[in-house]
Amino acid sequence: MRKMSFSLYQLCTTYWLACTMVICILGILALRKVRKSETIMGLVYFGKFRKDHNFKTWLRMIEVPKRLFWIFYLIASIAVLFALIDIVINRKLQYNDNLIPNLMGLLLYLTHVLRRLYECLYVSIFSDSNMNILHFLLGITFYPFCVCSQLASFTLLVEKTEINILTALFYTALAIAVFIVQIKQHHCFALLAQLRLNSGVNANNAYAIPSGGLFEHCLSPHYLLEIILYFLFALIYQLSTPMLLCFLFVTINQTIAALLNQNWYKRHFHKFFNNQKALIPYIL
Repeated sequence: MRKMSFSLYQLCTTYWLACTMVICILGILALRKVRKSETIMGLVYFGKFRKDHNFKTWLRMIEVPKRLFWIFYLIASIAVLFALIDIVINRKLQYNDNLIPNLMGLLLYLTHVLRRLYECLYVSIFSDSNMNILHFLLGITFYPFCVCSQLASFTLLVEKTEINILTALFYTALAIAVFIVQIKQHHCFALLAQLRLNSGVNANNAYAIPSGGLFEHCLSPHYLLEIILYFLFALIYQLSTPMLLCFLFVTINQTIAALLNQNWYKRHFHKFFNNQKALIPYIL
């Protein structure tokens, strides 16, 4: 069991380091204010960012509709369920006294991915935009590897976690924080959907500067909340290396997306743009 866990630990660590390195390089190239390679833009840009460019035929051939985001969360939900079955039935019953705090992370993560699945199917109004196949492949691997990172962390921590009053209060506070962040993020997606509904007949392809709620403080609060959410999950697993690397990847990825989002709004709504921060109010 320890050998298999060590292999899973190494696999997750390698995946996060590789993805972080790639996203850093592509993100920096995409954000630089110089002439950009069409291939780089084709690999990095997704959604509304792609609509500004007439990519070559071969780049168009490897696109998938952005509305397929729901597949990511379906895969994530299945991965979490299999992980829970693996822990409770097959491997960890001998650690019954420590199951609750360690299982909590996976159960909370399940609420997150199920909520996002619901939002993709019934709340969000996606445009007719696309994403590169690499974005799609990243999405369908990201969530299983996040679950695997939790499994690797679970195996390392399950033997040393001690339940006492302070531990119980700590995990209770984290659980409450996760739910609060999820509620705030859901409100952001609801506001974005409402923005489309209020835009008229061609709502699927309408864009406007978001307002209301946390959008009054920055342009992409849903990205900031995603970063906070993964930091909370890293805390649940006591800042284990796989979950810290997962958090690092999410932070860099969401920051790049927020900065691209800010640049896009500046170009398309320069008359109405009031210099809102991209991600962190008053800072970035």
